[in-house]
Amino acid sequence: MDEVLLIENSGLTVRCDPLPSDIRESTDKTGMMILKGVPATILDKQNGNGRRYTKREIQRSIRRARDAGLFEQKRLLCTADDHPEESFPAPINSSHVVIDAYPKTVGEDTVLMNDWLVFNTSKGKDLQGLVEAGASFRTSIRGLGQLNEDTKEVENYDFLGCDAVGNRSAGAFASKEQFRVTVESVEPRQAARIKEQLEDSMPTLKDQFDLSEKISVFREKYLKEGKPDKITREMSADILTMQRECVEAGQSTEELDALSDELFGEQAGPKPAVTRKPAMSRTCITSTAPRSRRPRLSRGTPRCSRPTVTRRHLVGPDPTFVSPDAK
Repeated sequence: MDEVLLIENSGLTVRCDPLPSDIRESTDKTGMMILKGVPATILDKQNGNGRRYTKREIQRSIRRARDAGLFEQKRLLCTADDHPEESFPAPINSSHVVIDAYPKTVGEDTVLMNDWLVFNTSKGKDLQGLVEAGASFRTSIRGLGQLNEDTKEVENYDFLGCDAVGNRSAGAFASKEQFRVTVESVEPRQAARIKEQLEDSMPTLKDQFDLSEKISVFREKYLKEGKPDKITREMSADILTMQRECVEAGQSTEELDALSDELFGEQAGPKPAVTRKPAMSRTCITSTAPRSRRPRLSRGTPRCSRPTVTRRHLVGPDPTFVSPDAK
């Protein structure tokens, strides 16, 4: 089974009650707020896109993320600008970060819940404005995994984040329930510690980040005896990590593109035209199999801005964007 990047709308609506004056005043001082109990997706149920996220697999994914320090180090950056065009949003484009994830029983369903720390970035302030106004929005879960064609279950899943989006796609869960989210303030001392932690946990700065050295280590580890017959999951994960660090350090990825071309071959011809249906969200599938799973950057965008998502709009009840090579 090939690994794919899954970005799909949960179809679950989030709404916050009007903020008490003390929380509003604290947010004005610190520029941050915490949202607790944000729904990411319903577990153990097949969604309209034909995929099922099991509680068992999600718990394994959460445990791996926790063991890797992704929650504590605040590395699961997310956006509030509809579905992100990249697998790893750049810090400047991020609105919030997932600081915890856990399954919770809601009625007859088991829901993957998230806690968010909302930043004082421009995108974060936009999200705070929606929360303070009591507006509703939906969520989209993002992660890397494999789809078992027999069981339709997502396996070997790595949770990457949960974004705030607009209208749900036709393939999402059609839930009429609105999830009430708890809003908490961030005390000034806590905010100072968070800012310091974010600075410490960020990758090295542009003038300190050495992509050439990392590629040399990659070659020594995987290509010492020539190009392998099969691209492993570990190789793909290491390339994605280098790509994320390039984005966060603000560096060009030309050397990384050359490595991808060497491993997967030159990218196929021009991308097919995309016809976007109005007011319709979507599910993105970016294959990490040979060629289609290459973590490359889109032509015509800043080189360190975002990975390429080559996709085709499938007309029908499930508006799913699929990489042509992932078929």
